[in-house]
Amino acid sequence: MPFLGQWMVSQGYDGNITHKGDWSKALDFIIVNEELKTYSTDAAKPEDFYCYNKPILAPANGIVQEVVDYLDDNEIGKIDQQQNWGNSIVIKHSEGLYTKMSHLKKNSFRVKTGEYVKQGDLLASCGNSGRSPEPHLHFQVQYTPYIGSKTSAYPMASFLAKKGSGKSEFFEFSIPQETDLVSNLDTNSALKAAFDFLPGARFTVEAEGVETGDWEVFTDAYNQSYLYCHRSKATAYFAKNEVSFYFKSFYGRKDTLLFCFYEACYKIIFTTNPDVRVSDQFPLLLSKNGLLKWVQDLVSPFYVFSRLFYESENFASGNDFFGENMTINSRQTTQFLTTRKIVSESTVQIKDNKVASFTMVRNHKTIEAICLQKG
Repeated sequence: MPFLGQWMVSQGYDGNITHKGDWSKALDFIIVNEELKTYSTDAAKPEDFYCYNKPILAPANGIVQEVVDYLDDNEIGKIDQQQNWGNSIVIKHSEGLYTKMSHLKKNSFRVKTGEYVKQGDLLASCGNSGRSPEPHLHFQVQYTPYIGSKTSAYPMASFLAKKGSGKSEFFEFSIPQETDLVSNLDTNSALKAAFDFLPGARFTVEAEGVETGDWEVFTDAYNQSYLYCHRSKATAYFAKNEVSFYFKSFYGRKDTLLFCFYEACYKIIFTTNPDVRVSDQFPLLLSKNGLLKWVQDLVSPFYVFSRLFYESENFASGNDFFGENMTINSRQTTQFLTTRKIVSESTVQIKDNKVASFTMVRNHKTIEAICLQKG
């Protein structure tokens, strides 16, 4: 999201006002109070509106492609029919992928054409220029670099959304809907640091009754990162971005501590927000029921009757001199037709910005592992 705090989607894709035809895949954002009003007093001037002059941020890394910054704000209720988009900025993120933010405030730009920006950098301020009867932010993704380019449907990587009077929910690779109250996810630096597995890092992982794990972080020829256990030869590929850590694949024995860790930390969102519950699916090939996998593969083009699910949530458990301690609780669930069953439960302890230990309970057996990072 290209802003701070919580904003409302005042007009979504295929909106009834201006999001039509080739320009239908766009989002308009405003700020509202508890009564869903957009202004604080009598709405006589732009300054009376909550979103006016609020910072507009880069939604992703890129290069500033174009800037328009000479148009005055409109009087409330009036629009500039000659300069439809008003003051705007276009950012190039990669070949054929651009974002545009419009109706910005004159002389508020902090960047210029050709400048490189990082996600979250301040670009300008929300204004009321162009075809804008009151202050708001217009945001769109497009495939060409021009101010008047056609829009393209494109999901947001992650955000929180509150629908009506319900609780906020966490969404990934989704498009916000009209009237949603949306915001970026507040991430936790201690969680980020705990899963910052850099190439060359080594770990000794020990648990009673299980082969000790001697893990090391590598990157392959395609710059993909993975954990490798020198004793069992098991490999777990992973990735990390600004909001999450997740495993991509596992190769090797499933009776190892590395596989337990893979299951326990299959997907970690870097937040302690109580509204965030992670839910994902394991690849069915991890199922230990060979017959079930064979039958599902046979009928999968027609019907999926079996799934493996992962769910987790994070909790802050206090602070000490070195930093915040956290607990990650996760469950591994199997579904056959409409019946779900928890097959294992895991707890991961984060201490001093590191993964300190993890516990897994499966088939009434408990594995308690201690993680020691070398160097």
